[in-house]
Amino acid sequence: MGNRRMGAQRLNALLKRGALEEDTSRQAGPSAANMIVSHNMRREGKLIVTEIALDLGGNGNTISCGGSADRPIGTKSSTDPAQLMQWQDATHGQFVFAEVVVLETANGETAMSLSSGDAVEANGEAINNRADVVAGFAVNATGVSTSRDMDGVTADTASLANDEYLYLSNDTGSAVDFSQGKLLVRLVGVDTTWGF
Repeated sequence: MGNRRMGAQRLNALLKRGALEEDTSRQAGPSAANMIVSHNMRREGKLIVTEIALDLGGNGNTISCGGSADRPIGTKSSTDPAQLMQWQDATHGQFVFAEVVVLETANGETAMSLSSGDAVEANGEAINNRADVVAGFAVNATGVSTSRDMDGVTADTASLANDEYLYLSNDTGSAVDFSQGKLLVRLVGVDTTWGF
């Protein structure tokens, strides 16, 4: 019975986690796993935030994009799936918006997209029923891109449906072996299971 003391560092670490922080890196395809530094989820009230930190330096593996536009980026010459994750409404909530923060520029490519598709694809393969989640964000300069148009009038067009796969895809038709590039992807969903 008694009181247990908690150190300041431990308390601070727990507070930063939010109500829920689950590592969901198990969802990444083997070809994309080599560029994922961390992949976690946390609850902020009724919002569920999924964050994926990417390093195109590849952790000892060469990360590349093929010679055709709008193809998945992943481990060079890999035939393994290259999805970053599979969106599941029951886990991630109903999709609301996505953001990409470019923290370090990528070599050899000026723009990339977050793309969705309804099948598992490997590096360089065409994405089945491809749609933009965050279209054409610049990776030759640091900055923030979002799927929200922020005009308050028209509906945002980006979506990520239940059971769709999320990919990082190239926007040009140039084959590139990446040696640098750090991105933070934030996906926000809302928990719709509450009510009276």
